[in-house]
Amino acid sequence: YMLYRGITATGTFAGTGSPLDFGLQTVSGVYTVIATSTATTCSINMTGSASVGTIPTVTPSLLLTATPNDTVCAGTTVSFTPVPTSGGTAPTYHWSVNGTSVATTNTYTYIPANGDIVMATMTSNTVCPSPATASRSVTMKVDPYEHPSVTLMATPGDTVCQGTVVTVTPIPTYGGQSPVYTWMKNGVNSGPGGGYVFAPVNNDQLYCIMQSDYLCRLENADTSAVMVLKTDTPLVPVVTISASPGTMVAQGQMLTLTASVVNGGANPTYQWIKNSIPIGGATNAVYASDSFSYPAEDSVVCQVTSSGFCPATGFKWVYIQVARVGVSTIAGSENISILPNPNKGEFIIKGSLGTPTDKEVNLEITDVLGQVVYKDQLMARGGRLNNSIQLSSNLANGMYLITLRSDESKLVFHFVIEQ
Repeated sequence: YMLYRGITATGTFAGTGSPLDFGLQTVSGVYTVIATSTATTCSINMTGSASVGTIPTVTPSLLLTATPNDTVCAGTTVSFTPVPTSGGTAPTYHWSVNGTSVATTNTYTYIPANGDIVMATMTSNTVCPSPATASRSVTMKVDPYEHPSVTLMATPGDTVCQGTVVTVTPIPTYGGQSPVYTWMKNGVNSGPGGGYVFAPVNNDQLYCIMQSDYLCRLENADTSAVMVLKTDTPLVPVVTISASPGTMVAQGQMLTLTASVVNGGANPTYQWIKNSIPIGGATNAVYASDSFSYPAEDSVVCQVTSSGFCPATGFKWVYIQVARVGVSTIAGSENISILPNPNKGEFIIKGSLGTPTDKEVNLEITDVLGQVVYKDQLMARGGRLNNSIQLSSNLANGMYLITLRSDESKLVFHFVIEQ
């Protein structure tokens, strides 16, 4: 027996005298059989035919809707409805909550808790499902009923230096997905926005009103506490420097410089600088050294930065000169004063030479390079000087030496011109 699908032979089967089983046929078509005698080789079409059809498999799927929503307020009853695809005419359902079986109904209704996982499993009765079941779950978000509130945060802070731009950010609690803010500065509506940026004036008062869209709110709005913004004005330190024994020293002599500060705050910081180069480790109010230049003049600066909320930097400088070899003073020279010092090139030499007699005194003023810039002859009546000196206005700022010579003594002083 030869089995045909249409005109295509699909296989030969030996007769047994009993009904034949041609096996599983998985291709659609009309099947017929031709019988051939093994004795005579004569063939004949057998009567009848068999039509075989195939139905494609389908994959069932499931959607799950929660009414009123999958996010609800505490105590809300929620209904879950399955929406099947390829479920057949009468699908069945199995419901579970957090893995525990709860129902086999077509829908499921209950009061959920936050984080509950509700799952529906459908068994399809459609023709040729693969697989026969489909599942879908919903995770519930259950919010408590709460009062919305808002606080304010200022960056860099609510106390700043004058002129500093401050960003004030609202920090909502139960504000919802899209809260709306209205800003009030000093009692005046300053408009909406998610933040407020401005350069405050001292004692500016700022607050905001938040309209919440939180689902389970007990009020619609909240008003923040009033933020008072403080501003501080930096004060530049005023620095003075005292030198011991003075700003003229001998080679290798230890000199101590002490900085005094006004407007420095509780803990000002110091940096001493010599000839424009910061001195390592010289970060205190007192600086002592014996390493000053000869014959050049050293410029020493004390730079002071104030402590406090708004630090500022001030400085003061002095010139240090190392005396030449052989320059000396005599007893009593401490009674000679140059007033004022520093000056603008106009000053008074006043004091005693330590003798009761009249003395002629030669006056010579030199710059730090030893160049003479002024000469005069003075008379010390009864050994006392009280003479006004007027120098050229063209002299440069800096350190100068005054040498006073009499027939028996030589006095050397220094002073500073600051035009």
